[in-house]
Amino acid sequence: MKASMLIEKYGFEKLTDASAEFDINHAFIGDLLSWVMGHAKSNDAWITILGHPNIIAVALLRELSCVIIAHDAQIQPETIEKANEESFLILKSSLSAFEISKILINEGV
Repeated sequence: MKASMLIEKYGFEKLTDASAEFDINHAFIGDLLSWVMGHAKSNDAWITILGHPNIIAVALLRELSCVIIAHDAQIQPETIEKANEESFLILKSSLSAFEISKILINEGV
C-alpha cells in the first residue's frame, strides 16, 4: 500500500514535507530506541509514540521508510525539523498502534 493512502483514506496527518508516494510493505512497532535499532528491518514503517529527535536518527540508521506516531502522541518541533532536513516522512494518528497495525494488515502489508 502507498503511504499516501494512510493520509487520503484514513486521515493520518502528514507532519513533514517528504513524499508519501512509496509503498509500505512491512511495519515494526516499538517504543524503545535500542530495541528498534536491533530489530527493525530496512524499509519498515515504524509505529511508535516517541516524539524525540532521536527517532529520526534511528530511522535513518535502520533505513526505515517512515515513522507513524500513534495515540496522537506529542512530537517535538525539533523532530519535525530534523525529518524535513532529511526528507523523511512522519505521519501521525489518534489511533493506537494496534489499530494502525490492523489498517496495515487489512491493506495487505
